[in-house]
Amino acid sequence: MLIGQKDSLQGYRIASVKIASLYPIIYKTDTLTDLVKGIVFEITEKELLQSDDYEGEFYERVLLQLTSKQKAWCYISPNKI
Repeated sequence: MLIGQKDSLQGYRIASVKIASLYPIIYKTDTLTDLVKGIVFEITEKELLQSDDYEGEFYERVLLQLTSKQKAWCYISPNKI
């Protein structure tokens, strides 16, 4: 069972273009009014590495500070959008 809590990421947006026309991706804007809402899940190191394999080359995993001041791993676009 996944344990999670709502949080948000300031200075990012969800891209209008999706990966393989299916999967959303977020990107950095540096505009403080841009906000992505989501859920932070507690996972193991093994599950995190499995997530890396699943997300593949279209995403980059980075450690970011959320609106709550908590830090979390997030998958973002490795390229400028």
